[in-house]
Amino acid sequence: MSFSNEEKILGLEKILADDPSDYTGWFLLGRLYLEENRPADGAGAFARAVEAKPDYSAAWKQLGDAWRKAGDNEKALEAYRQGLAVAEANRDLQTVKELQVFLRKLTSE
Repeated sequence: MSFSNEEKILGLEKILADDPSDYTGWFLLGRLYLEENRPADGAGAFARAVEAKPDYSAAWKQLGDAWRKAGDNEKALEAYRQGLAVAEANRDLQTVKELQVFLRKLTSE
């Protein structure tokens, strides 16, 4: 049986209400919100993910992406900058490269 994204979102929201420290749950919820073209909601979910796990570099990148899609480039830049610092500390080279590209694009616009 396949669930719609909306059903998945509702299920994750219920789970996260009981366990707000579940950073992977927040990350997955953010991805689902983005798939449903709800970038501000996605940004909120990714913000909760990095609040629960501040060294989660992939969530910082997604937070920046969500803010960019929501049209808030200032918040996107801040998330990308914080994510870059985290990725460098984690030695997450792929995320470092991706964030550097996004930062260059946003600062040149």
